[in-house]
Amino acid sequence: MPVERLSERVQEIADRRFTGGPTFYSVAVAAFQRAAGERLAAEGHSVKDESNLLKLWAAAQKEFGLTDRYRIEAWRPGRE
Repeated sequence: MPVERLSERVQEIADRRFTGGPTFYSVAVAAFQRAAGERLAAEGHSVKDESNLLKLWAAAQKEFGLTDRYRIEAWRPGRE
């Protein structure tokens, strides 16, 4: 399903408060990871295939206004 169509469908079902929250973000990430894993496991894949999937994820993030604000920051040099 194209991201634009998915966005329309989600907007019909859920309000902006839900789609902008951490629950929706975690569900979207889990669904994408599952779908990407199934697609990549089913057939041989290349770096280009992985790149295309990441571009789709970026398009979904942009369409739904998802940011990496819920990302857990990893350790960085100079940060205790």
